[in-house]
Amino acid sequence: METTADIRSGDGTVDALLAAQAEAWRRGDADAVAAGFAEDAEFVSPIETYRGRAAIRKAAAGFFAYAARVEIELRRAWTDGRHGVVEWAWREEARDGGAVRRADDAIVFEVRNARFVAWREYVNWRD
Repeated sequence: METTADIRSGDGTVDALLAAQAEAWRRGDADAVAAGFAEDAEFVSPIETYRGRAAIRKAAAGFFAYAARVEIELRRAWTDGRHGVVEWAWREEARDGGAVRRADDAIVFEVRNARFVAWREYVNWRD
């Protein structure tokens, strides 16, 4: 899977945030994932809602304990500078050598002061 981060939304700050977020997930870096979010951010996944940077960091760390590898292909992004949406293809491999899961993921987000304050994922699992 291609993992380019050169998709442009038209807003340099948002583009940098999206590229950094994708790279943090690829590296398995919970601190870097959390760093992109405001202290009072809300992260809504298909499984659960996490409120606050510390909760987001804890959730990411839990995921990375399970996942050995994540690949992300950024497909398209749009923003008005505050609100936006990104579409990316996601692939994860379990540490135990078992499951490989693929998904198409659309994320609706809000940015304040160069950090995500809201992140809501809509996921279509392909496997």
